[in-house]
Amino acid sequence: MEMGSEEPYTYKSTEPDAKFLLATSIGDKAAFDRLSAAIKDLIAQKTGDEISDEINKKMPYSIKDNWFVTGNDSTSMNNFGNSKTDHLFIGKIKGHPMGGFIDIQKFISGSKPSYANDSVSTIIADESLKTWQDIIFYGGEFKKDHTEMYGEINFVDKKTNSLKLLNKYLGFIALKVMEDEERREEERTSMDKNIRIDNLSTYPVNK
Repeated sequence: MEMGSEEPYTYKSTEPDAKFLLATSIGDKAAFDRLSAAIKDLIAQKTGDEISDEINKKMPYSIKDNWFVTGNDSTSMNNFGNSKTDHLFIGKIKGHPMGGFIDIQKFISGSKPSYANDSVSTIIADESLKTWQDIIFYGGEFKKDHTEMYGEINFVDKKTNSLKLLNKYLGFIALKVMEDEERREEERTSMDKNIRIDNLSTYPVNK
């Protein structure tokens, strides 16, 4: 085989591929356009036109109906404002300077393939899917000398007391970690014993 003819090595990540979309309203579009142009010129001066263009490709943005929209998924950006989405968390974060929502279920499900060969991690992930639902946070209102924020972590089980659910979950995790550590210790002990036996067998026995 000639040098350089090997096929290039490729790596396929099993980590969750996060997508994000940021949108904020624009009060004065003309002023925003001037600010945007000034920032572009500054980046181009500091990095050069080629790197500046690469930055713009990786972090594109658009202006839609006095909304500044940016993100790492072009489909989500193009569909912004085209349809009405009515998730429960929208009513909670609406009207606040900032807010966010994290779907724990999707995050854990997307992470599971990366440790598919680790039985303990898989067991813990399955239990986490049964326990955790999502995270919602919002706020940003400035009152007197402080900023107010609110956050909540929701369980899948909405009927059982949250402290009981948390205690059950933490107890389960502690038990599985302890069992895994005991199993690893038994494997190390067994391995050390086999090594000692092998070492003894290499020495001749005097008759």
